[in-house]
Amino acid sequence: MLSPPKGLRWLGKGAGRMIQNVEESKNLGLTSSGSVTSLHTMMMPVLVSLLCLVFFVMNRRHIGSGDCVPATFLPIAMARGDGPWLDRFRTFLESPNGQLPGYCELSRGHVVSRYPIGPGLILAPLVIPQVLIWDQIQPGWDQNFDTFQPMARRMAKCASAILAAITMGMIWAWLKPLFGGAAATLATISVAFGSDVWSVGSQAAWQHGPAIFCLMIAILILQSQRISVLRAAIAGFFTAMIVVCRPVDLPITIAVWLYVLQQNKPIRRWFTITAGLVALAWTSWNLYFFDHMTGGYSEIEKMHGWAHGVQGSWSTPLLTGISGSLLSPSHGLLIYCPWVIFGGIGLWKIWNQMERSELQLPRVLTLSLLPTLIMLSKYSCWWGGHCFGPRFWIDITPVLAMLLAASWASLGVMNCTRKYIVQILIVATVVWSAGIQAVAVWTYPTSWHSSPTNADKDHQRLWDWRDNELTRGIKEGAHPPQWSGWF
Repeated sequence: MLSPPKGLRWLGKGAGRMIQNVEESKNLGLTSSGSVTSLHTMMMPVLVSLLCLVFFVMNRRHIGSGDCVPATFLPIAMARGDGPWLDRFRTFLESPNGQLPGYCELSRGHVVSRYPIGPGLILAPLVIPQVLIWDQIQPGWDQNFDTFQPMARRMAKCASAILAAITMGMIWAWLKPLFGGAAATLATISVAFGSDVWSVGSQAAWQHGPAIFCLMIAILILQSQRISVLRAAIAGFFTAMIVVCRPVDLPITIAVWLYVLQQNKPIRRWFTITAGLVALAWTSWNLYFFDHMTGGYSEIEKMHGWAHGVQGSWSTPLLTGISGSLLSPSHGLLIYCPWVIFGGIGLWKIWNQMERSELQLPRVLTLSLLPTLIMLSKYSCWWGGHCFGPRFWIDITPVLAMLLAASWASLGVMNCTRKYIVQILIVATVVWSAGIQAVAVWTYPTSWHSSPTNADKDHQRLWDWRDNELTRGIKEGAHPPQWSGWF
């Protein structure tokens, strides 16, 4: 097993090699012209994805929670031809007294997930082949819970890691034409290894990984110079699926829609048609099984009182939530991902260069930042429950990466001394963030959340600078891998 320090050395070497490849390609003159795609343009996203995948699966274990169970089981049910419900797992899910856990319920004769089914649907194409393979290697693996649960988690981990790795490649492919290869590489490294994408999004069937995957597909299509009606329809489908994966991502979804409104009529029409069909299907599902527009979330939110010691869904005072979401030692974005601070330079850059039409979509996407901050801060459980770091911010990390790339690209106009100082500071914050995430990848979960008191109810512990998941993880050490081999 690799220790966190050794893993960081691998990360540093891999990042250095990626940047070196970018510079070498420039020297060789590998550029694209018109509709002709260069070898560099095709291969670098693949290289980025493969490198990220190695690190995402390196710890060889699943890091999830009860929130991930429905999306873990649903693709397996689909592989068996059951449809999007969890009926075949009822005996596994029920307690001895016949009660189902809070993340699912019995409705209209089916066991259905209270969480959105979007993540399970997006992960299904990556899980179903694994089911078929393990049926051949180990027949009957799903017949008893002792063998089923670890195998289901393993499949979900592999699928989530692959999906996150593909997403990182798409982020690089999006940012490179806008801000250059070096800026795109730095920004991609920051998201992949310097955010909760590494310690959370790539480790289990959380909602966040599928949500940013859908977001990046929509962005890449809409950012392209030629948007056909077919591509517009695909973009509309995946934009709507962002909300089906994670409803709180409505601000970023609206931002994408605002950009589409500025396109020609056929693009707007077909984007709206597919997005509307997805919204209609999702709303119908929610109303049919839960008699509520928000679906099973309406029941999950009722559990906040006994689970998190709060009342209501949006009861946090705004300033309290902002300070917690950004600055708390347990889940603060600027503590765990301080590279985000330098995105302010990029924000100024993309809004100051209004003449660049290719920055129109990035400008519109930044409009989602403030609404997202307000929503996450007002949410009663702003810390995200039992998780590591600023989990709720994963969904907006592509936009934050874009701002960092814009910042790095804009440093060329500074004098040499100031430029080098800012570059050193940016790299230092990225290394800091990656170090924190590396600790989590190998040590989370620790005993911190429940000892000495339940942090979900003893909220003062969320502000403890000396004792938190990070410090407890360093003290308690790494978990052993749950399986041998990479997959």
